[in-house]
Amino acid sequence: MRKRIQRLVDRRFNRARYDAAAIVAEFTACLRDALDLDTVQSELVSVVRVAFEPAYVGVWIRDRKSIP
Repeated sequence: MRKRIQRLVDRRFNRARYDAAAIVAEFTACLRDALDLDTVQSELVSVVRVAFEPAYVGVWIRDRKSIP
């Protein structure tokens, strides 16, 4: 019973393709060379789409100058 439930959960959340360590390592490698916020935003959105396959991804970026 446990194996059947685990297979169902894995299939539902697409865990066969989800490897958190590899995704985070790839993302951090891209960020090391990123200088502008547009690049960081596009990389973040692409990583989230690969890892979680959401229907919608949105990113809010606050300017440091506006932080008290």
